[in-house]
Amino acid sequence: MPKTLTKMQEQIVAKVLTIGATDFVWCKAGEVNSIKNLRDRELLKGDCWGAVQHRHLTDRIKTIFWVENPVTFMIPNFHGEGWLIFDDRRYITKVYNEDNAKRVVSALKLLRQTELKEAA
Repeated sequence: MPKTLTKMQEQIVAKVLTIGATDFVWCKAGEVNSIKNLRDRELLKGDCWGAVQHRHLTDRIKTIFWVENPVTFMIPNFHGEGWLIFDDRRYITKVYNEDNAKRVVSALKLLRQTELKEAA
């Protein structure tokens, strides 16, 4: 089943979820077109133009982002600065090397399995 968000749009949302409330994710060229597309679909609030903040994310886009990704996953950081790791709807860390990012994700998945077994 195709995802609702493009890879670039997912990267934008992921990056916004990792920054402070007063910080911005600055976009340029085709990235601005992606923002316009999200605004047109009412997934971002209308006053969002060339930069995105937490306040621009609608509940709908956050729900789409979390539902269409696994519980534990990695996503390329916006503008190519490593990998962002998420687990259970939380940002965990940024890792600069892809192999190391895969190791972190594998370890988090194993930890989750262990915790579930212990809880049972």
